[in-house]
Amino acid sequence: MPERSLLGIVARTAHWPGWHHHFGPASGSDPKISDPLFRYALAIFTGGSNLGPYEAARHLSGVSAGPCSASI
Repeated sequence: MPERSLLGIVARTAHWPGWHHHFGPASGSDPKISDPLFRYALAIFTGGSNLGPYEAARHLSGVSAGPCSASI
């Protein structure tokens, strides 16, 4: 069985059933953030593991603590 990461599993479960489409602006328009699947999966992962933005930026490569600033 191949090795998997928890963030990868969250991203796959967001992609397959499409639960990440329920996040976003209340108006129903498309989100203006880049790569919404990654951003919403990252928000669920960090919230579920009780990581704040600075801890996530320190432990995950390609992520910074500023608003809308994932650089992947």
